[in-house]
Amino acid sequence: QAKGLRLFLLSNTGFMRGSSMRKALQKLGIGSYITHAVFSNEVGYAKPHPKIFEEICQKSQLKPSNILHIGDNLLADYKGARDFGITSFCYNPNNLYFADEVHQIDSLNTLLHL
Repeated sequence: QAKGLRLFLLSNTGFMRGSSMRKALQKLGIGSYITHAVFSNEVGYAKPHPKIFEEICQKSQLKPSNILHIGDNLLADYKGARDFGITSFCYNPNNLYFADEVHQIDSLNTLLHL
């Protein structure tokens, strides 16, 4: 936040509803860090569908080129965001299975150096 960055949450909520996710985020003490949250069960689209990425652009009032998306699913997160025009990184802490051409990070601390 000190750097003028905002944090958004974009989640496929197949196992847990968005309302439950919000409660969990507050209980964990991290809900206040999230500027906007978009949950698939609330908008009717799940990643990698372009409409869910469009939703976060509308809520944030940002162009896709001004967003960095990080997720752990190669198809839904990485490819879905990239195909929509959002810079995308795949969270891969164990460096297990992604090809070299996939932008990836192995630690959330890596974000401080991007």
